[in-house]
Amino acid sequence: MHQFNFIFLVFYVLSLPAWAQNKDKVFTSLTEALKQPDKVVYLDLSNQNLDSLPAKIAKLTKLKSLDLSSNELEQLPEAITKLTDLEEISLSYNPTLDIQGAFYKLKALPHLKKMAYCYNNARYLPAEIGGLKHLEILYLQGNNFHQLPIEIAQLTTLKELYLQANHLTHLPKEMTALVGLRVLDLYFNQLRELPENIGNLTNLKTLNISHNFLTDLPNSVMHLKNLQALNLGINPILNWRSVMLSLLQLSNLKILDIRRADLRLFPRELTLLSGLQELYLSENELRTLPDELSNMTNLRILSLSFNPIVDLPDNFKALQNLEVLELSGVPKMNFPRFFVMLPSLTKIQKLDLSHNALREIGSEVCKLASLSQLNLRNNQLTYVCVSLSHMKNLESLDLARNKFENITEDVQQLNKLKELNLSHNKISEGERARLKQTLPHVAVFY
Repeated sequence: MHQFNFIFLVFYVLSLPAWAQNKDKVFTSLTEALKQPDKVVYLDLSNQNLDSLPAKIAKLTKLKSLDLSSNELEQLPEAITKLTDLEEISLSYNPTLDIQGAFYKLKALPHLKKMAYCYNNARYLPAEIGGLKHLEILYLQGNNFHQLPIEIAQLTTLKELYLQANHLTHLPKEMTALVGLRVLDLYFNQLRELPENIGNLTNLKTLNISHNFLTDLPNSVMHLKNLQALNLGINPILNWRSVMLSLLQLSNLKILDIRRADLRLFPRELTLLSGLQELYLSENELRTLPDELSNMTNLRILSLSFNPIVDLPDNFKALQNLEVLELSGVPKMNFPRFFVMLPSLTKIQKLDLSHNALREIGSEVCKLASLSQLNLRNNQLTYVCVSLSHMKNLESLDLARNKFENITEDVQQLNKLKELNLSHNKISEGERARLKQTLPHVAVFY
């Protein structure tokens, strides 16, 4: 299922991603690293039950990335201050670490740009964080913070700040001085409000404030003119009428996630956001969509899953740029009418019709030449279509939890098919043997 996860998925920082992209060797043994210190650029000491680091680490003068996650460190040695080329460090999963002392030592590093201090069950973020003047990316998710120190406003070079899964009830107003911020992720906290002057963060491109207890957004939100991605979902007491009026001012907004918002009516104001490319409305209480939806001709991804939708408007077929359409868990919908609209959606690549108790699907589905993924799991199907051969670009076909006993023979004409899920069907051993022979390069799951 598509989600806002290109940026909003909870990011478990175990190691620093630059390592996987660099051609330099990643050392995983400190002993081996110290034998050739001039060659050590990336050092991964994660999951080694370390309770301390030796002073000899100071010999690694060319070290740029250091992963110390998932250990039992209590302190960082004074020698860490000698690693003046260090750009990235992960201190995640070290719950016994003296973080106040660690930050005090790390502030001596003039090139430290990225730091992860996640899942340490820390109750507070020490004021010494303000000393890390060169940080550009800071991961702090999965702790136990109830508030942030005002000194965080001293990180004037910060571009990305990740605070998911804490217990924050408010943010310091001083934090809005971080005018270089481009990404701010506050998913899964206990925020009741945002700073009134949050509009000062004019370079912000991505804002995730989902899964909180917000009642309204500050008026200054409308000044976030560079905002491109906004996640507002799972805020059960949010004043949506007021919020929608603010959203209309965000002319560069391309991605909007308002899933699980208890919406009973589709906000017509949304249809004025003609530049929107991705809209996630799953798990609401929507029964109908307005005719004005046809104005949103730039939509590429539309998720309407798990709503009590009965029908789609006549001009739904005007959304001719749709590439991904999620209609999972909408069993009340008029599917025959929907299938008639499908041929107009010529760019559809991913179609999700799972969990709908469908006994049959329209032949129009199997004529979508652009389709690469088709999800039909958890229905009551005994066959897909008379012919599958038109779906030349199909790579994934999910038919799990249906009533299939066999698959039409022309499945072998799906030359790009990579995955076929037939689990929890009544596929005989003979049919399995046939499929193995006719689909030798396809991963078939039973």
